[in-house]
Amino acid sequence: MKVEKEIEAVALRALRERQQTLALVAKNPNYFGNLVDSPLAAVSKIVRNTYYEDLTCVGYNSRLRTLEATVDIRRATGYGGGLCGAGSVEYVRFYIDYGSGWEDLGLAGFRAHDIPDTVDCAKESTKPLSVVATLRFTPKRQRCTTPVTPKVRAILSWQIQPPPNQPNWPPVWGDVLDRHVHIERRRPVFSDIVTELSALNKLQLVQPPELKAIQDLPIPLPEPEPLAISALAKHYAPSKEPKLAVEPHRFGHAHVQQAMMAGVSAEAISAISAQWKGAGLDFPAAIDAVISGSGNTTYEQLYCVGLDDVRRLVAGTFTIKRPTGFNGNNCSAGSVEYVAFWADWDDDCSWTYLGTASVPTYDIATMPADGLSFSVVLPVDAEQWRRACRAPRIVKLRGVLSWNSAPSTTDPDAVPYWGNRVDAHAVLAPTTVPDPTAPRITEIGGIGIAHIDFASTGRTQPTAIFAQYPWATADGWGLGRACPFGGFVNLVAPPIPGFKYRLTARRVNAPLTEVVLADPVSVEDQFGVSTDHLASPAGFFTYLGPLQNMHNAIYNRWNTSGLNGLHEIRLEVATMGETVVGSTAWLRVDLDNTAPEAFLTIDGGECIDAKAGLPVTGRFVARDANFGGFSLTTSPNTPTTPSNQPTTATPATSQTAVAPGDAWSLVTAPPPAGAITMRPCGYVVAVHVYDRTIVNSYPGSHNHAGYEAGLCLRG
Repeated sequence: MKVEKEIEAVALRALRERQQTLALVAKNPNYFGNLVDSPLAAVSKIVRNTYYEDLTCVGYNSRLRTLEATVDIRRATGYGGGLCGAGSVEYVRFYIDYGSGWEDLGLAGFRAHDIPDTVDCAKESTKPLSVVATLRFTPKRQRCTTPVTPKVRAILSWQIQPPPNQPNWPPVWGDVLDRHVHIERRRPVFSDIVTELSALNKLQLVQPPELKAIQDLPIPLPEPEPLAISALAKHYAPSKEPKLAVEPHRFGHAHVQQAMMAGVSAEAISAISAQWKGAGLDFPAAIDAVISGSGNTTYEQLYCVGLDDVRRLVAGTFTIKRPTGFNGNNCSAGSVEYVAFWADWDDDCSWTYLGTASVPTYDIATMPADGLSFSVVLPVDAEQWRRACRAPRIVKLRGVLSWNSAPSTTDPDAVPYWGNRVDAHAVLAPTTVPDPTAPRITEIGGIGIAHIDFASTGRTQPTAIFAQYPWATADGWGLGRACPFGGFVNLVAPPIPGFKYRLTARRVNAPLTEVVLADPVSVEDQFGVSTDHLASPAGFFTYLGPLQNMHNAIYNRWNTSGLNGLHEIRLEVATMGETVVGSTAWLRVDLDNTAPEAFLTIDGGECIDAKAGLPVTGRFVARDANFGGFSLTTSPNTPTTPSNQPTTATPATSQTAVAPGDAWSLVTAPPPAGAITMRPCGYVVAVHVYDRTIVNSYPGSHNHAGYEAGLCLRG
């Protein structure tokens, strides 16, 4: 009993510290002892604590060029409150190492909440809740002859954002996970011909200037065909390389599956059997091997299934474990790994088939020891299953992995011979919409409509966050200021199958300025293929399902450049015959596409000769009706020519007085503490001014202006 009380006391103390994490770190950045070489003493040593959340999988999706990290939320409390509140943020920062060091790819994340512990219809605990954080990036690709298998690192951190460019930073509450991935091959381009001819002939060929325009154009070569059974038998023969030998019922699995399909003719089976016999293989023995069992994970294994509710998709992560057995190398057609997804929406132990997604896999001779991790994702429409925030909707997800033949779409319990099955629980974000088929817009300019003041200002609410970047506040400086919109204002909404929609915009209460937004919408399907979705002559678009429109974009071409002030937008929903059957109210959107005011002067005049060791002073102006912030810089500021930065008494988030503005000064030699002695050189002092307009629907993108003035520092 005494031991149990001591354990309980430790757990309660840890929970209190977790709840106060941000305040404790604000007072002492090294409070938890996770900072290396910090002069501050640790008070409570907590590093990489995974009691509340941990990373279970990291994988790469070659079709969409995204990284997925699966995070398990393990406890009922400790996340800042339930679904009706803001909760807390789980950050995931990704790094990649192609062999020459870590590169920071950026940040992903999601909001976590306190969700009570429950059991599902099968009496299984609904914890952990598996959540997927997704990051899109542009990988470095090579031709197929050089497989690219970099290491990826994910750093999970609760409430504390992992700092950029610090791949070895240890989180307090969180985890670190490394996995190798396979980057898809690129198609050969014209410049490859010159490179290969140079190497083949041991010459340094120079490409004519006239051909530079086409040097990066892909060469239109046909995709490789799957290898015949005879070629596979020869390639995987045990006598060739015993360690790389592959069983015939593996590399011939597609034939085995074809022969066992209902309705296959005797003639087709005889033809397959003849091919096997000609290759010296025993086809009946291969069938016996496959029907004798299931769930073989020798070559690949599915480890994680989870929900990315921010981007409305389910994801499965699997690892290929061997360098051979995937029907060809990186230059061949290879093979396909399929994952069928299922959901138990109502917690009644009945499964709904969601769809099947796939990615290609190949023999990789340079397979890392930990294998290669892949993610497979599928868009999912869960709108009708969402509940109010007071009644969390816990769903059970299932993923079924199958190699080179699609798994069943009718039997969720069927486990393929090559593959396995994984179940997980997830929680759906709540909804306040009583009718999911009613006309609605869910995001404007990257901000969820619940965070926009449509009644009056058309700007963001003080607590607004970006819908798909839930750690990013609308006011990027964290001051809770209302923000207008500018640039390309994107509109997002879930599809209403079997209907069309039309968008119109105008100045507030000015019907004569009304325009139909009918420019093509750029959409991306589940295979990562982008196309332009076109409107009808009357401006109606057909709603596309999640598989055809991964991001639920209903409009991303509203170019508001040159527009300022209050505008409003409306969505109309119509039948396929373009009869309008409903519409939203006119939604106010405040636009600001005017650059801030930026100006800077140097006392004594621009290009003055300044004395090294003496301060340089001047005035600057940084103003805007929707002011965000400013910065003052000196350049050059390099290792060989370092410089101090200008200082001012004006806070970086406060605008200056009107011209001539506020004072600034530049120290060219110590003191103050930390200042360096600047070498004689020509320098430029600049002011950069940003408003807080959300430009192009993306965090950190604002209207900007700058001004520079030069000086000559002499010894």
